Order: sequence, then C-alpha cells, then structure tokens
Amino acid sequence: MSEFKVRYPVNLKYKKKKDGRAYTSYDTFNAEGKRKPKFKYFGKHGTPESKQKFSDFVQAIQSQKPVESNGEYHFIVGEIVRDWLTFESVYGWTQTVAGFFTPHATTDASNFTGQNFCEIVEAICKEAAETQRWNITTVRKIIASCRDLVKYGQVRRMFPRGLVDEIGMSHYNRIVKKYRDRIRDPREMKTPGDFEIEKVCQATNPVLRTMIIIANQTGMRPSELTNLNKQEINTATWEYVPKKHKTAGKGHVRSVFLNEICIEALEKLQDVRPDAGNNYYFTVREARAFNDWEKHQKKFTPEMLKLLAGSQSHAKVAKKLGVGRATVRNWRHQTKEHEKTLHSLWKNMTIRGTELFDKEKFYRHLERACEKAGVEFFSPYSFRHKVGQEVRDQHGIEAASAILGHKQLNTTEIYAKKAAVLAQNIAELRALSANTTDE
Repeated sequence: MSEFKVRYPVNLKYKKKKDGRAYTSYDTFNAEGKRKPKFKYFGKHGTPESKQKFSDFVQAIQSQKPVESNGEYHFIVGEIVRDWLTFESVYGWTQTVAGFFTPHATTDASNFTGQNFCEIVEAICKEAAETQRWNITTVRKIIASCRDLVKYGQVRRMFPRGLVDEIGMSHYNRIVKKYRDRIRDPREMKTPGDFEIEKVCQATNPVLRTMIIIANQTGMRPSELTNLNKQEINTATWEYVPKKHKTAGKGHVRSVFLNEICIEALEKLQDVRPDAGNNYYFTVREARAFNDWEKHQKKFTPEMLKLLAGSQSHAKVAKKLGVGRATVRNWRHQTKEHEKTLHSLWKNMTIRGTELFDKEKFYRHLERACEKAGVEFFSPYSFRHKVGQEVRDQHGIEAASAILGHKQLNTTEIYAKKAAVLAQNIAELRALSANTTDE
C-alpha cells in the first residue's frame, strides 16, 4: 500500500483536457507532509461511458473517507502530522519526527494508542544506536517533539482525549534506558582559545569576522547576533535591545551593551559593505559577495590583468600563463566587458530564502571558516559558553548572569536595572582588558 493517501475533504470535478479526454485531479499526501497531485482519466469527454466512469470513481474515493462519529470528523495520523508541520513552520526536528510517524500515517487517529507511541520511541532509539547519528540529548529532544505533535492533535480534537495521559503512563523512558548504553554521549562543547579565534578571523570575510568579534565580546545568543540591526541599537549608550529573543514571550527585556571593540568592528564593516544602507549588519548575500570577490582577486592577480589588458595575441598570453587560448579569450572577455567589482558581485548574487543569517547558516559559514583556517571546528554557541565562563571566573556568577541575560520569571524590575548597569560595566571592563593585553 502506498504511503500517499487522498487528502480529505476532496472536491472532484469532471474536466476536459486539450486532447479531448475526460479527467479529474486531486491531492494526496503522506505523513511527512509531502504533496503529490494525482490524475485519473475516463476516456473521451462528454460521452455517457466517461461520465459513468467518473461517477463510479467519485463513489470509490468517497467510500475511503474516514467515517464521522458523534458529528466529529475522524482524522488519520498522516493528516495530523501534515497540519502540525504547517503549524510548526518546520523547525528543529519536525521533519525527522514526521518520518517516524510515517508507518502510522494511514492509521485512524482514534485508534492511535500509547503502545503505538512506544513503537515510535523504540524506532528512534534503535536508529540512534545503530547509526550513531544522535546523542542521548538529541534523542530526548526528538521524543519530546513527538509528544508535542500528540499534544497538538489532542488540543485540536484530532487525537482522542486522554492520549497524552496514556503516553505519560506508557513508561517509554524504559525503552530509552534499554538502548542507553548503545547511544553515544553528547560531545563536550569545544571552547576556542583567543589564538584560534584570531586565526579564523584572519581567514574569513569581513561579515563573519565581525560576527565572531561581537560574539566573543558579548556572549550573545546566535539568534540575537544574527538579527543585530541599527534600529534596535541606542547609539548614545550602544545598548542593543533585541525585540526578538529567547525570553521575549515571557515579557523579559534583553539588553546587550556593545563595548569599544564591538563598535570598532561594526564601523569597519560598515565602511566596506556593498549594501551599507541595509539596517541589518549581517547578510548571507554580502558574506558570499566578499568570498567571491576574494576568489576573483586571487584568480586575477595584477600581473595577469596587465597581460590580459595588453595587445599581445591570445596564443602568446596563453603560453605565458600556461593555459589554453580559449581560456585567455574568456578571461579577457570577463575583465574588459564584464569587469567585476565587489558591488557588482553582491548585486548579481542570488540567495535562496531570506538574506539574513540564521543559526543554521551561521553554523555552516563558521564551519567552513574553521576548515579554511585549519582550526578544529567550534560552534556559534561556544562563544556564549566562553564569555560566561570567563566573566564568572573574573567577576562572579551574578555578573555572568547579567551579561548573558539570564533572568528568572520572578525577577523584579529593580534587579533588572541592576543587571543592566552591571552588564554595561562588564562590557567596558572586557574592552579595557583586551586593550591592555594588546599593549
């Protein structure tokens, strides 16, 4: 049986193709949220035979529709997963979770039980143990996402009432314990040293270099750093107050004070940006334009450009450069007719999705920069750990809590003000400490 099933409610219409055939079309889907349109043909359009075939097909499709009970529509598990994927906007482990629900995609949601959930948990643990793809922390996150999906379905009355409680009573933790010895432990986070950070900064483009400098000074969360923009910075005090941050939904205000090192890095970046008018400081489009510009400059050295601009024949230039005549002809065309500049590279750059960095893009760009610099990879979040540890060692736990923006739900406004002042002082102290070290 195919994992793709008809999407109900379905509206079937008797249609005519250009070649005169009668047909109808409808959507099918699977538990991973993938859509596949289907087409059914009935012969020559308008004939009694084709109309009868269409009528029989409609009855056959409608007979597969889940029945109603007490006036409520019975969903199948695949439909709930698809709606959940749309609701969650595909974050974290959503696609992975959908894949584990695929074997139950055609199961009536009213028949989905805690035992079925345990089967999914066992499949997750088994894959983690056999492939070593995920550590124990990741396994627990995936299982938690599976529970979120069930909660979503129960709240919207797609899954039966009491299913979440039944899952809680199913003791699926016993399954995790059974596989625990075969699932790998989390890797200890690599905290980079100042020499490694400097090496990566020298090897990368101005956009990523500035991001690294600010992350290493402030300990900002990657999501806060990637959304750094001029409108949310008070230039009088250089206080960055992001509207979107981890605890914004709880009514917390996050303040990050940018010290002299951060300000100098941002000003240097602003001077060389091809998109200087953009309020957001860090865009993937600019980062890639800088990378391509560096490659272009390495490819076309001043000596090469002088040869290509001269009056010598293609053959003579090709012999001196050790390439073919067609290559010289192509290079001359590039350097004369389509001269490249940083701005032209940026202008012609195409980016899939948003131009802004996100945590995943920051991770990938930093990974390539570490590889280029010959440094062991460290993640974007490692800067936050580094800053927190250094501030705690030098100034105490309260200072670390202030600069990292850690606040409890019962934090008072007075404590928040105290933390803001302390965070500003610590930012200035870090700048002074760095300047003293340089001297």
